[in-house]
Amino acid sequence: MNSKIKDEPLYWSFWHPHQKLWNWQLIAIIKRLGCFYPLTRLIIKSIVELDTFLLSIRILLGNKNLNKSGYSPNKSINYFDLGTHKKAEELNWVVEEVLSKLPNPYKIYAFEANPDSYNIAINNCNHINELKLYNLALVNKIPESGQIKLFRGGNGLGDSIYRTEMNSFIEVKAKKLSEIIRNENVELDGSINILRMNIEGCEFDVIENLIENHNKMQLEIDN
Repeated sequence: MNSKIKDEPLYWSFWHPHQKLWNWQLIAIIKRLGCFYPLTRLIIKSIVELDTFLLSIRILLGNKNLNKSGYSPNKSINYFDLGTHKKAEELNWVVEEVLSKLPNPYKIYAFEANPDSYNIAINNCNHINELKLYNLALVNKIPESGQIKLFRGGNGLGDSIYRTEMNSFIEVKAKKLSEIIRNENVELDGSINILRMNIEGCEFDVIENLIENHNKMQLEIDN
């Protein structure tokens, strides 16, 4: 097929080599169909759930190769959930479908910058053991005040410190993930460390911060 969407083959819309079934090309096609919103939302939700199901099957079929990846049931798991949002849906899914089904002990460090979303998220994940939920914006450079402007996208969606075109903002506490890891004495070495991020543009800040402080964190952990 020579047809392309955004300079990519059309068939990638139905099974993207990187994004698999749930991909932005397919979502764009669905939105162009002009269906009324509830139906469009239902179709997209069904695609996400099917993609998740297929991922679960691939994981189950790949269990025989777990040792090649360095997995061990004796290792502790550190799960970092950045951008928990008020419903904490992704966090709950990971706990129910992954962490709770493994023999490994685990600890969860979750972060939500919007205080309104944070307060609601507390109730939506208070049943999860070994969870610490922080009301923080994660950055690489902390302002002198210790706080940073969080521009609000509405209903807790799309909040970002970079979306400066929005008129509505609140001041929230800013921290570095490397500082949290040190303060909580998180053992990274010898553990399975999982990082999930959906923080509206701050992903690079977090990665940059972790790279810059990698040697320092490792030294303190080893000591």
